[in-house]
Amino acid sequence: MTIGAAIAQPASSVIFWGGALQDPARLGPNRGTSNQSIRGVLMRLGPEGLPGMLMWVVFAGAVAVVGFRLAKRAYAAGDSITEVAAVGLMACLLSPVAWIHHFHWVVVVILAILGADPLRDRRRLLAAGAITAWFLCRLPWWGISWLANGWSPEWFGRVLQNADLVGALLALWLLSWSLGRSVPPAGFPPNPTTRRFGRLSRR
Repeated sequence: MTIGAAIAQPASSVIFWGGALQDPARLGPNRGTSNQSIRGVLMRLGPEGLPGMLMWVVFAGAVAVVGFRLAKRAYAAGDSITEVAAVGLMACLLSPVAWIHHFHWVVVVILAILGADPLRDRRRLLAAGAITAWFLCRLPWWGISWLANGWSPEWFGRVLQNADLVGALLALWLLSWSLGRSVPPAGFPPNPTTRRFGRLSRR
């Protein structure tokens, strides 16, 4: 695809690979509300410089452990949708820059929470509906309006401003919850490869 683009648009390819790719300013201000990653939120709320960087490393590391363990659990259970959803959320949360439109991964999250037969479990429907409403309501922009108008309490406006990060963490928890409620259908036991590797690793 990259070669095809270079053939079709050689001048644009030279501009991108020759300079734009190495220019961090082309992404715009990382402190802006549109950056809903952990780093983006810490840039708005946390300390600057080395302390802020250390906070990002600690928080991102903790979220990575939780998220990738969840993906591993989903793989072992044969739940590929939850596995992909968890990894997709990690891409948004751990990346230095995650614009609001990057959170389209929530579509996969909703499917994972619904499961194979959501009509038999109303709690799955409610959980999926809550996540859907959360991300459809454009809460970060509500937060900007709240803060711009000087309404109280300010902390509530900050929560709204960073709502996609909060929603992603909530979605991660709901993925773990829904995975715990899943029962493999008849004829689909847990991933045998994982079991085999698990036995080998214990020897």
